[in-house]
Amino acid sequence: MFLTIETLEGQTYKLDDDKYRIHTLDFKVSSPEYNHQSDNIEGRDGQIDLGSSYKKRKLTAELYLKASSMASYALYRDQVFKLFKSKKAFYITESRTPWKRWLVKVTNSFELDQTRIYGVFTVEMETSGLPYVESRATTQQPLVWMDNGWFWGAGISWGDGMDQYNVVNDTEFVIPNYGDVVVDPRQMGLVIRFNGASSNLTLTNLTTGETFVYYGTTGASDTLVLDGVRVLKNDISVVRQTNYGLLTMAIGNNDFLVEGVLGNFTLSFEFRFYYL
Repeated sequence: MFLTIETLEGQTYKLDDDKYRIHTLDFKVSSPEYNHQSDNIEGRDGQIDLGSSYKKRKLTAELYLKASSMASYALYRDQVFKLFKSKKAFYITESRTPWKRWLVKVTNSFELDQTRIYGVFTVEMETSGLPYVESRATTQQPLVWMDNGWFWGAGISWGDGMDQYNVVNDTEFVIPNYGDVVVDPRQMGLVIRFNGASSNLTLTNLTTGETFVYYGTTGASDTLVLDGVRVLKNDISVVRQTNYGLLTMAIGNNDFLVEGVLGNFTLSFEFRFYYL
């Protein structure tokens, strides 16, 4: 097993490469911390459940450095500190689940326990932002096994393809969410692109009962983009011409209905899968 660090700028460091010489003894992931909300009413037994939410997750990496020589040990040690610097969050991936990545920050001050050219150390981390692990690939990256971030265990079955996230002239279709978590554009990346002519374009997720309506019109060469909570027509905000509806992706299949199209059109859905 080995770990890979990826910065927010896209730089990738495979820790057991000869350049870094950081080997993994163990990588532990905790269950989420829970935030339970409740209330009491005087004279009534028990509590009223007001719902629950997930808080942060803790991750622990037990590692050892194997320097190339006694003279080079300090250079490799200092490189460890640079790799795990945490003023900004970074992604970490373990080789046992290479299709997933965690966005984390280091929470502990650590030192390397040196024995000749070896240095053993433990890095404690916690999730930054959402407490979920996300797929490295998005639904707009081609499905190539053992490449582009897709592997067995990611929830995708043999025969599934990423072409199902690109719809052409079909007003009723299914968009699968292979993750364990609802994809909510208020806190996760979700981009829906529409190209084509329309009037009062309406997108309905029949599975969730959510509807988005754009009360304006689009021409054959226009592009309407739902990007999180933003709505752009040809890169100009038109959110005030909508019903302010948001579309989420439920776990499993999402049945969609499109209304208001005038002729040929395309629709694409781009998001990552999120796992517990």
